[in-house]
Amino acid sequence: MADIEQPPHRERLKREQLAKILSKLRDKYAKVRENAAKGLGRVENVEAVPALTKALKDDAKEVRTAAMRALADIGSAQAITALISCISSPNPEMRSEAAHFLGAVRASRAAPKLREALHLEHDLSAKEHMVEALGRMGDEPSIPLIASFLHDKESSVRWSAAWAIGTIGRETKSPHIVEILQSLETHHDKRVQHEAATALRMISPRQV
Repeated sequence: MADIEQPPHRERLKREQLAKILSKLRDKYAKVRENAAKGLGRVENVEAVPALTKALKDDAKEVRTAAMRALADIGSAQAITALISCISSPNPEMRSEAAHFLGAVRASRAAPKLREALHLEHDLSAKEHMVEALGRMGDEPSIPLIASFLHDKESSVRWSAAWAIGTIGRETKSPHIVEILQSLETHHDKRVQHEAATALRMISPRQV
């Protein structure tokens, strides 16, 4: 779960061990920097967050992705804040991946920023991941915004919206969301129909 200070099941690296890995984040070879970021994610040391935050500006995409994944794995407040900042990146790949990782750890405090960014987002992948992240977070206030994407020109975005609404509905059992899902059973997009029907089957029959 996100926003913890140190996962209790992990041991902190000794200072010299941590320093050795951190130094590799400055290596001239991208593969070494990438592996260092991955390693920091596996050990989940919060002391690595400042260096990983700097790595978000690395020239190599694979290093930036590894740094984002490591920050998500660490999950401290500072780590989540660093990921949230990526939602405003001018790089659409950064926005897309940040949304993906924030959704994966259900960092609910990122929801307002995601909603704000989603209003302006034009990149297909980023749009899909932002919508799906709000669904994974169970963010019921996002339902009106998510529903607006049920009529997007791209089928994949329409499916993401239906999936997100269904995911929130399964978690909240909200009668309002159940009504939305029922209305989607006659949507013009067959994939949206299928996703709505699947969600409704997973909700208590008393709610359906």
